[in-house]
Amino acid sequence: MRMNNKVWLAILTGSLLLYPVAAFSATEDAVTSDAVVESVQAPEQTLSGKIVLVNLEESYVIVEYSLEEDNTITETAVFYFLPTLKIMQNGGEIVVSDLKEGDSVSVSYGTDENNSKVISTLTIK
Repeated sequence: MRMNNKVWLAILTGSLLLYPVAAFSATEDAVTSDAVVESVQAPEQTLSGKIVLVNLEESYVIVEYSLEEDNTITETAVFYFLPTLKIMQNGGEIVVSDLKEGDSVSVSYGTDENNSKVISTLTIK
């Protein structure tokens, strides 16, 4: 009987010693996961411009926009579609296949973990 008590005591003691380690490890993983999510989120920005290319197969548009208010300096950028992309025109939502080169647009976007610009909302003016 005494042997069984020693075995039981060893199991109980080992469990009590391992419990704080397991709890600390789970907490550490949760903190790390939250930090990763926050590091890929960027503040949303908005710009206005003109679509110069629509690529539905690769899920992106290229938009030309002005760097200055007098429109003397322009730049182009690639904006990728998110699965949750909303495309608005005249107060209603339209589908991505309705986008055309030459459309004047307002683009609300952020950046992903690869620093690529990703569109959340695109409004055709």
